[in-house]
Amino acid sequence: MWLRQLTSPYEYIREEAMGCLSGSICHQGWICPATAYAVPYLIELLREPAVPEKAEILRLLTQIAVTNPDLSEERWRKNAEVPQWNVPEHVPFKDACDEVMHGHPIYLALLDAPDLEIRMQAAKLLRHVATLTSDLWAHLVTRLRQESERKARANLILLLGALSSSKTETLAFFTDLVREDTDELIIFCAALVLVRLAKDETPSEVVQLLAHVLLQPSEHLDVYQELPCKEAISWRAAALGLGHLRPELLQPFVPALQEKLLQAEQLWAMTLAEMLLFIVFSSKQPADQRQWTLAELTRRQITVLSLISKRADLWDADFVPELPDVLRKYGLPDDRQKIAHFLKRELPSLVPQTYPSDFLNSDDYTRYDTFYDYLRKVFKKHLPEVYPEIRVRRIGQMSGMQEDNLDLLIVNDEIIFRLPDSPAAIAAMEQEYALLRSLQGRVPLPIPNPVYKTPHDGELGRIFMGYPKLPGKPLYKEMLESIDSDQTVEVLVSQVFSFLYTLHHIPLADLAPISLPVLHERKRYEALYTRVRLEFFPQLEPDMKSQIATDFEQFLDIPHNFSLKPTLIHGSFGPQRILYQAQNHSIGGVIGFTQTGLGDPAYDLATLFGPHGYDRNLVQGIERVYPGFSLLRERIQFYMNASILQEICSQLDQQSMKNIAPQRELLSYMTFSQAKSATRKDNPTRKL
Repeated sequence: MWLRQLTSPYEYIREEAMGCLSGSICHQGWICPATAYAVPYLIELLREPAVPEKAEILRLLTQIAVTNPDLSEERWRKNAEVPQWNVPEHVPFKDACDEVMHGHPIYLALLDAPDLEIRMQAAKLLRHVATLTSDLWAHLVTRLRQESERKARANLILLLGALSSSKTETLAFFTDLVREDTDELIIFCAALVLVRLAKDETPSEVVQLLAHVLLQPSEHLDVYQELPCKEAISWRAAALGLGHLRPELLQPFVPALQEKLLQAEQLWAMTLAEMLLFIVFSSKQPADQRQWTLAELTRRQITVLSLISKRADLWDADFVPELPDVLRKYGLPDDRQKIAHFLKRELPSLVPQTYPSDFLNSDDYTRYDTFYDYLRKVFKKHLPEVYPEIRVRRIGQMSGMQEDNLDLLIVNDEIIFRLPDSPAAIAAMEQEYALLRSLQGRVPLPIPNPVYKTPHDGELGRIFMGYPKLPGKPLYKEMLESIDSDQTVEVLVSQVFSFLYTLHHIPLADLAPISLPVLHERKRYEALYTRVRLEFFPQLEPDMKSQIATDFEQFLDIPHNFSLKPTLIHGSFGPQRILYQAQNHSIGGVIGFTQTGLGDPAYDLATLFGPHGYDRNLVQGIERVYPGFSLLRERIQFYMNASILQEICSQLDQQSMKNIAPQRELLSYMTFSQAKSATRKDNPTRKL
């Protein structure tokens, strides 16, 4: 089903299918017997011109190609760790990596694809499956000369470098790129290749260039981070490149590295510390690998260790490799206190790792990732202290199957934890916790039950709530339509509407202690209408403009729409929040209560229709389980139309676009009470 859904015309279906497929056949370094059998179908999808998710398919094939399968035929057929993967003897054994390699011709052809991201992802996959021949070299060089996009050119250079050996003509090719090209990104990529191939024979100007990037990264190289064939962020890649040289060749850079070590941010400083240790200790390491004595150290070595001990934030950070591991490699004490004792000096006062208020407002994604890594590390350490009964075997980020948030972690594939990342997020979590606890046993379907909770006044990472994972996968339209039994579908739909009716009729007096926000105020829809008039109307047909204008103006002109008695509403309901258990054809629960508040119940109901919802024919007979549903039809229709326009606005914002042409398919789902749809002639009056 997921493979078929990759051909869907709807982006949200394709994204969900790709997430489910990735989580099933190649997840966190694991592949399964089914992986090898799925690969040929993925390669075939790459051949189809109409398939839009080629870049994502190439990413998935790359993950499969680089994963260590650890599946000999014996283990492939019988896996003691995962018994459900056991394969009968009549099913032929296949190696997933070999299957990926069979797609080599199509990957090569996609280097000429019109889409930039497809070209770059194809290059990354070739890096792992191709073997360089004279013909392939000639083809890639020709493609490089024809390529006009600088990112694609830089990516091809990294591909050529990864496949190349240190032949004289190869070195000459990359040397010429460094000396003759004028683009800083192209020169940098060629320099990275050259230092890896030439090693100690690297031209001095290349060594100087890489050292300069390590010490003073240029903003012109920020785009390097976007190259699929990259190794790391630019300054880290420069350090890895310099690591191919003999340490003696890097001695002139030690003073500048020492100065920068005290100024740089955490990740950058760790790379500088690694480089300094490599330079000053590699060539003088004791032959018997015993630990150094203070008497054996030079003045420069003592200075480096002293500077590293001053960077308190490097010692507990979750680096790969971690600082203690690097120190042990060079026969040095692996603890900050031990370093101070070793140097016979007072330990500098510990400055706790803090994050400035604008930390997450930065465009530096390295800092962004570091912040969440920091939260997760604190959480991982603190969880066993407060809940020792939870034996942590595995911690991962929630994605794909249920919810997708940086602040959601899943432990042992059983318990979901929310880690707030700011004071506002803490307040929202406290509200969600109180609400979920109040709703237990009061709604007819399971909802998250946060049985784990820490006080809200501690350190970020130590503040969290957790609940057992609810079973099932999102009940998207395609999954509902795949159910053969009409009776089962009717039961499921009735359960969903019964859940909403119960939720919408919980007495607000029972929730008085919880400070719930008021949702969907008038100004929100006034602002949306203003934007639609200014940005969309010049691009729309007269009929469509008239219908949208009438829809908004009639809704905004009815005072009753904004003086309704508020009810408790889910706030972000929809098929993605309803978990379906295919094994027993039942609903496993409803999730996603972070935006719950007080508002119009028609808003929740509207999320069940439109481009991401179900067929409107399903509402027949709904009055039986949701009395008064027919009285809400007009408001449901307006909210559905408004959500479609809001989704188009969001997509335009994400893509920095003004042209709505790519989103016209969404407009076709808008419905109007008194006029024919201007964009969908096959269904002239699409009422609920």
